[in-house]
Amino acid sequence: MYRQKLERLSPVAIQVFREHFKRPVELDVSTANVVIFPGDQGGAPCAWIYYRGSQNKVDQADQRLFAGRSMELPLGLEGLADIDERYFTDVDVFGAVGREVLSEAGESA
Repeated sequence: MYRQKLERLSPVAIQVFREHFKRPVELDVSTANVVIFPGDQGGAPCAWIYYRGSQNKVDQADQRLFAGRSMELPLGLEGLADIDERYFTDVDVFGAVGREVLSEAGESA
C-alpha cells in the first residue's frame, strides 16, 4: 500500500529533480547527498539535499547551490501517512528489489 503511494509520487519527484539539476552548481561543491528523513513524532517524511565542499558556508539568503547549502526538496511527501521505518532497515518491506540493492551494496539480506 505504502509503496503504491510512493510510486504515484514518482512523476512529481522526477520533475522536481529535473528542474533542480538544471540549476548551476558552484565550483566549490564536491558532493551532493539526498537524505530522506522519517517524520518527527510520526509525521510525514521529508527529503533534503546537502551540497558539500572543502569550505562549507551557511547563508540562508543566498539561493545559489554552493558548498554548505542544504534545502528541502518539494517531493510531495507531506501528504503521506506515517512512514514505516522498516522501509529504511527491513529488506522484506522492499521485496526482491531491496534484496538486490542491499546485495549490490555489500550488505547481507
